Amino acid sequence: MLYTKSELLLILGRWEVTEPLPPKGKKLFVAFPNSMKDFEVDLAVVEKTNLKTNSGQGLWRVTNSSRAGREFDLVVQESHVVAYLAHLIEQFRCENQARYDAFITSHKAAA
Repeated sequence: MLYTKSELLLILGRWEVTEPLPPKGKKLFVAFPNSMKDFEVDLAVVEKTNLKTNSGQGLWRVTNSSRAGREFDLVVQESHVVAYLAHLIEQFRCENQARYDAFITSHKAAA
């Protein structure tokens, strides 16, 4: 999500973050303790962007991460890999079947 500096400072204050905002090109990582089980997010990354509001205020990006979200991303990535490998296996199977069929056809024609 994108926030103006004043909005971001309010959020960071609520999170009890005392570190200064990072300069352009740097990131501020905010980790939440395990004691906040009801709060789904366990990590937030704050970074300055080149984007500006209509009034010209700079915008900051806050990317939240949760254990469940990271596990979901891994499962999705893994499923893409499995689907790709299944596609390759099927492609090789079809190519081998075509070679076998051509071999059988050529031997039948020779006989």
